[in-house]
Amino acid sequence: MALLIGGLTSVVASSTSSFTQVIESRRNFYGILRVTEDKDQNGAYRQLTHGRIRHGTQYLDPAKRDWPTTYYGPHSGVAVVLNSIKTPGRRVAVVGLGTGTIAAWGQAGDSFRFYEINPDVEQIARTQFSFLKDSKAQTEVVLGDARVQLEHELTTNQPPLFDVIAVDAFSSDAIPLHLLTAECGDIYRRHLAEGGLLLLHISNRSLNLEPVARGLARHLGWTAALLVSRNDAETGENAARGW
Repeated sequence: MALLIGGLTSVVASSTSSFTQVIESRRNFYGILRVTEDKDQNGAYRQLTHGRIRHGTQYLDPAKRDWPTTYYGPHSGVAVVLNSIKTPGRRVAVVGLGTGTIAAWGQAGDSFRFYEINPDVEQIARTQFSFLKDSKAQTEVVLGDARVQLEHELTTNQPPLFDVIAVDAFSSDAIPLHLLTAECGDIYRRHLAEGGLLLLHISNRSLNLEPVARGLARHLGWTAALLVSRNDAETGENAARGW
C-alpha cells in the first residue's frame, strides 16, 4: 500500500514577530538555513527554516520539547500510521531530516534511519534541536542523496527492510523530482517489508503533486489513501492533506 500524506497548506514560515530572535544562520550550495526562536500560546519555541519554508519546530519547555509538532503531530498521517503498527521493533526510514521531528514517535526497540542530502541540516538538528538525541528509538542519519543511498544499499547482501518509508522532501520551490519517479518507486518497493507503507508528504505552496503521487501508486499497483489533518494550536500542529 502506498499511503500518500501532506497537503497544500502550512509550508510557509510565519512572518517574523517582534519576539523573533535569530539563533543561527548557515548558507551553502543548498541555500540558507535559519534557526529562530519565538513564542506562541504554548510558550517559547525554536524553528528551522530553509528560505521561507518551515522545516520543523520544537518547544523549549522541557515538558513540551518531545511534542511532535508541525506536520507530524498527533493528528497527522505519520501519527496514524505509526500508532497503527503494534509490533515491537518498528523500522522506519525518513527521507528528509529537518529537525528530526518524526523521531519523537520512536519507541524503545525501534530503528529510525534518516536520509539527508544537506550536511548543515544534520549539524543543526543535532546542535540546536533534541528530537534525535531524546528519541526512545535508535536513530541514525545517512548523508547523501536518498535515492543514491537507497539504491546502493540494495547492492549489499542484506539491505534493511522497513515497515514505513516516509518521504518529506517536496515542500520547497525546487523539489527533487527524481524521488517521485517510477524507477525510484521500484527502489522504495524493494526496501519495504511485506505489508509496509510508503508515505509521501506532498505539501507545496506552488506545485500540485497529487497527480504525480497517484501515478506512482498506480505504477506500483498499490492503494493510495487520503488522510487529512488539521491545524491545532494546542499541540503546535499544522494542517495537511493529500493522497
